[in-house]
Amino acid sequence: MIDYSILASSMEYYESHGYRRIESPWTVTKEISKVTAPPNASFFTIEEKKKVLVASGEQSLLYLYNKGFLPKGKWQSTTPCFRDESFDALHTKYFIKNELMITDTVNMATLMSTIDDALKFFQQWIPAAEVKDMGNFSYDIVFESIELGSYGLRACPFLQWVYGTGVAEPRFSKVLDMYGISHKKN
Repeated sequence: MIDYSILASSMEYYESHGYRRIESPWTVTKEISKVTAPPNASFFTIEEKKKVLVASGEQSLLYLYNKGFLPKGKWQSTTPCFRDESFDALHTKYFIKNELMITDTVNMATLMSTIDDALKFFQQWIPAAEVKDMGNFSYDIVFESIELGSYGLRACPFLQWVYGTGVAEPRFSKVLDMYGISHKKN
């Protein structure tokens, strides 16, 4: 079950670390969605609007930037995510995620700072969470080999950015429950 208090805690935590909150759309053009989608991704299409449901807030923020509605900066947005993935204990076709994006200073130092911010957030519950280098400027924060969040550098013709997971629910709650960890911060 989605723990909305964890989502709220995430938004407050990242705001205190300089990530400005912004409301962002839950639908984007297919072209924007393809910027971050894997090559074989399926899309949840809304034909009459010529839009697709977002697979992450990252797509929402890219859409706003591409439309000229989002200046460069350090952002966070919480959106539902719709994905055509296998269903299991940790994967669902839809969930809610607080997404982080930095567009004004895009380099390894900024990426590592974002990862450090996120690691400290997760360690409020799971001190043993750690960073795993996935190669190609991509990192995951993991606990017991379970991904809690992904972080990296990306670029497309109109922008370069740092991306990261603030928190994804109900995945994080499910991990806490699997390991008998309280939903209250340490």
